[in-house]
Amino acid sequence: MTSISACNPNELPLALIVGGGPAGLVMANLLQLYQNRFCLIEQRTSSSDLSKATGLHKSTLKLLDKLNLIDKITERSIELNGNNLYVEGKLTQKIVFEQGRDLNDKNVSMHQSSLEEILQNNLTSSNKDMRWGKKLVSFKQSEDSVTAIVQDAVTGAMDSISARFLVAADGAKSTVRKEMGISFEGVTTPEISFTFDAKVIASFPTKNEMAMYTTKELDRLVVVPLPEDLYKFSGKVSDAWFHRVKSCEELTAIVLERSGIKIDPQTIGGVSFYHTASKIATCMNDRRVFLIGDAAHVFFPAGGYGLNAAIEDAFSLAWRLNLSSKKIFNSVILDDFSRERLENALQIQADSNQKKADSEKINSSAGGLVKEMQIYNQAANNSSFVRVDTIFSINDGLKENSRLVQQNLGFSLLVNTTSKKNLTVLDQFSRQIEADSGLTFRVIQLTNEETFLIPDETLCLIRPDNFAKIFPLNLDSLDYSSSLLC
Repeated sequence: MTSISACNPNELPLALIVGGGPAGLVMANLLQLYQNRFCLIEQRTSSSDLSKATGLHKSTLKLLDKLNLIDKITERSIELNGNNLYVEGKLTQKIVFEQGRDLNDKNVSMHQSSLEEILQNNLTSSNKDMRWGKKLVSFKQSEDSVTAIVQDAVTGAMDSISARFLVAADGAKSTVRKEMGISFEGVTTPEISFTFDAKVIASFPTKNEMAMYTTKELDRLVVVPLPEDLYKFSGKVSDAWFHRVKSCEELTAIVLERSGIKIDPQTIGGVSFYHTASKIATCMNDRRVFLIGDAAHVFFPAGGYGLNAAIEDAFSLAWRLNLSSKKIFNSVILDDFSRERLENALQIQADSNQKKADSEKINSSAGGLVKEMQIYNQAANNSSFVRVDTIFSINDGLKENSRLVQQNLGFSLLVNTTSKKNLTVLDQFSRQIEADSGLTFRVIQLTNEETFLIPDETLCLIRPDNFAKIFPLNLDSLDYSSSLLC
């Protein structure tokens, strides 16, 4: 067994990331931008060819824009503009996904493998330590570090890796979560679901829109367009069908029977069978170990939340870990991660459960256009941090200052005041926090065209994860501490 460690915890990598999917790779990209050392292990030796998550929401693209990846994502994705609901072959309802003007203000569809490739290729720092074909066996925590035992998937050799924190992005069957004894509570559907990618023989009627087909027997098929003229097909099959010999021709027959769509069986790929589930961990951290993505929560596919919540988890945790060695750090910053993200997961779970229930009702009389409503669009609760887009639209509301906020991996403090004295004090305040946190803390005075966004004489603090909170502009009670940030 070889050992990679250091006597001084401050000389260790900031984090050992377990899992090389989107959540783990986004975390690695963020730590790279924060100039932190990290090690990432992934038990796979190569990328997966299974058909996986495809949808990226507008709020997620705004986060990925902070990694300067929008152009690359745009090149390998297509806009997803809506969902068409069919009952017995008849279009009964169209759900519209609202799109913005900017590239980072879109709902898009892309292969998860393409996103992973973009994220992996973006990791160029000498601070990175990427290890494929390494499986986590066990780990233990000390007061100031975590030491993990990993096994090489090919040789079976064991290594010891130490870091100040461990971030588990190792999926729904998380070894880390099980090792910590954290319950994963919820339900798993008994029905067997399938998903695969394929090309259609005839042109699909709505290239940039999803479709969901339902029969009177409640047989369903969901079709999602992908780049390169591919489509993702998902549905459920009976136990009897699943346990007999399966073929591409039989999958082709299911698609034709449920939707009338003819696909080329020679193009079918990424076939997988699984049970959908809706589960949330009872907590998302234990001292120096944190869960993100599917390791912490899985949702029913309705709403397309899983991939997006995983990326949001990474953004929420990365800035907190980065502050762990800074003067401003307080344990509240890390402790609040689990509370905040679990509250978010419960909201998403309720919404995806409701969407699933709605989709299982046959409503042949429903009609007209409706706008897609996601948890991101719900009214803000001003007692805590919420997604900034529930307060106002950065893209549409901010004019001159839009890019300043969107490209900032630190904190943005929007100020609605005309008092030069207040601005001077806030500028001094921000420089102090910036010095003590190592992160950009930018004070932005709203222009006359932007002051409608927040009330007069108030502040809006936007964190690196695009969560925000409005504060009254009371300089006497302005709290210079970590409690301002969470």
